[in-house]
Amino acid sequence: MKRRSKAFTLIELLVVIAIIAILAAILFPVFAQAKRAAKNSADISNMKQITLGQLIYTGDFDDMFSPVNGNDADSGTFSRTWIQKTAPYIKNLPIFQSPLDSRHDAPVASWATSFSPDNFKNAIGLSYAPNAYTHSANSAGYAAGCSDSAPCVLGGVMNQNDNGNYVLPHSKSQTQVTQPASTILLGDLFDDSMYKSGCCGFGNISEWFSAAFLQIRIPGDIGGQYEWFGPEDIPNGLAATTNPFPTGPDGGVSLTSGVNANFSFVDGHTKGMQPRATDPDPINNRAKKPVGCRPLRRLPRIRPAPHRWSWAPMTATSDSQ
Repeated sequence: MKRRSKAFTLIELLVVIAIIAILAAILFPVFAQAKRAAKNSADISNMKQITLGQLIYTGDFDDMFSPVNGNDADSGTFSRTWIQKTAPYIKNLPIFQSPLDSRHDAPVASWATSFSPDNFKNAIGLSYAPNAYTHSANSAGYAAGCSDSAPCVLGGVMNQNDNGNYVLPHSKSQTQVTQPASTILLGDLFDDSMYKSGCCGFGNISEWFSAAFLQIRIPGDIGGQYEWFGPEDIPNGLAATTNPFPTGPDGGVSLTSGVNANFSFVDGHTKGMQPRATDPDPINNRAKKPVGCRPLRRLPRIRPAPHRWSWAPMTATSDSQ
């Protein structure tokens, strides 16, 4: 009588290998999604802490937000940008870099290196940018250039360049932001996005000059006022989906997961949402119309609180008060 072999047959081995391959094909994407979700949570946490740092800064400086870039120091001392203003309250520079951002090397065009005595050696790449929405008086975009004689209006929160009077006011206070829970303060703007777009002069860097979300492009405006700083475009839901970055409906915002990106708000909370939903119609729908079901009789229709880059009217006087 033959003794039965205890070894696996070839068929059995092939079946086991096939089962392992199927399980791997199922689980590997799940692991990748879990890893990206963890990085997205870290991105939100970073933005939250940076936002709180900026809010603490306002408590020390008469309720005023810092400008994105200032004129209070020379270019080689790492003390002109909003990063320098916020960093003392956080004491952790790596927190300004998102784990979702694949580049942290702060790409700078060769023509711009002369602006830094140390060739930006101490600069770090940034993954976040402030709301510095700027527009011409009585226009949502740039009808003309900004100048001291005809200053543009700061519709956002932090002035892109506090050097001169061509954008007013120089900064906003917390009390000037009448809808803090719905007004955007920071958004994702990765170095990786800048590098892929072939941008920029200074790029999104910590030293001397940093990029910001600056402009809503509208038909007929002059466009691209300061895009050599970085992809300056604020999302515009009316823009064609075929437009290249950063002129599409999501603007210059870097996506973190699918169609979403992360944003922080003036009241300190942080959330993920579609960039194009922040300004679905910035030209014709700046004051949102009521939406939803028909209200009950004799009850006032409640206007929703959309997420916005600016709540101020499009006039230089009202924004500058």
